Amino acid sequence: LGQRLRGQGYGVFQDRAVHAVHLRNSKTLKQFFLRHSWHGQGLFIASAGSKRNKPLIMTLVHFVLLLAGFAQLFSSYLPLGARIAVFLGAAIAIPGITWIFRCMSTKCWPYPVGGLALYEIYYVAKIYALFRFALGGRARTYHS
Repeated sequence: LGQRLRGQGYGVFQDRAVHAVHLRNSKTLKQFFLRHSWHGQGLFIASAGSKRNKPLIMTLVHFVLLLAGFAQLFSSYLPLGARIAVFLGAAIAIPGITWIFRCMSTKCWPYPVGGLALYEIYYVAKIYALFRFALGGRARTYHS
């Protein structure tokens, strides 16, 4: 916000009379989901200095892959095990790419199963926020 304001010629100043409450990190998966669905309301705003909105693009690609993976579960030309494998591959493709990108940027390679699960919840929360936005609704705050 500060970068955008300064970029438009406005100044940013400190006012000690304004009190803000930091809601801390999520403690449960439900809070994590609600937090990211709430943050997902801003997906249509591109980050400063970038014409491409990577979070929105990744969320939409993940949604398309989930739909394709789910649809192919009902095809009859592959054995059931192969159809499940394709669905799981489609479901973890974008969370996996995100996890690898994060690990490369932080140079930290934690246990992948937990990271993939959290990124899956993250993207599903963003998809949920997009549907809420499209239907005119707003997600509630994540600690309520």
